[in-house]
Amino acid sequence: SRPDALLHDPNEAAARVVRMLREGVVRAVDGSDVLVEAETICVHGDTPDAVAFARSLRERLEREGITVSAPKIETKSAWSRRALAPTERRIIADRPEGGPAPFSAGPASFRNGPARNRRAPLGRAGFGHLTHLPSFYENSIVFFTTCAYGRRKILAASQCHGILRRLWERSAVRDGWWVGHYILMPDHVHFFARAGNEARSIASWVQMWKSVASRQIAAAFGIDPPIWQPEYFDRYLRSTESYSEKWHYVERNPLRGGLVKRVEEWPYRGTIHDLRF
Repeated sequence: SRPDALLHDPNEAAARVVRMLREGVVRAVDGSDVLVEAETICVHGDTPDAVAFARSLRERLEREGITVSAPKIETKSAWSRRALAPTERRIIADRPEGGPAPFSAGPASFRNGPARNRRAPLGRAGFGHLTHLPSFYENSIVFFTTCAYGRRKILAASQCHGILRRLWERSAVRDGWWVGHYILMPDHVHFFARAGNEARSIASWVQMWKSVASRQIAAAFGIDPPIWQPEYFDRYLRSTESYSEKWHYVERNPLRGGLVKRVEEWPYRGTIHDLRF
């Protein structure tokens, strides 16, 4: 019933779909970003020029390196096998700051089973190179997005950058999670991480560092928590996806947002560990 309920410009639609797939967010009608985990795109066939619209949309997505395919219908047995695969699981809500433990509908362990944490040797300038363990590299790289509570624009600051980087630097030894590239935007954070051979569950780890960061950020700015929205987005990068290409897209967010003129000018970004395959 709203005049802006549908997108009629294929270029605008393609831009939103690309951002939805690569960042896990979609722009709402009120201008805010909403976390989503989409698997299909709906093109209304009863709208004028629907076929041309779909063709134009597909061409743009393919130019962006995104493969378009028909939805796959799974049998019950196939669904059961996929449901039991921990690396395919998605959790989008964690424990509210100071609240009860989250509900988890899936297994908390990873495919390779538990082992022991191992400290990675540090290279130049504190840049960590991961321990060369075959089982470690079988674990997927996970792309995370989490937003500030109420979308407050407080995260793109040196205090927040220092707090989060210190927490993530310690995560490898303390929690079994290795953080690679990351970027802080004014009201949300993107980063990539890979679980070690013995790691906290994904929900437990995210809740832990968000809780600690919340207290430290609140103290640094003299504001009341909560600092983070309880929801977050996580997406496992499949073997067909390129970690470097996805990071190249994400690190250009400040440029697209008009915050800098060159990517390297944005100070709230970095790399902690090399997550190379």
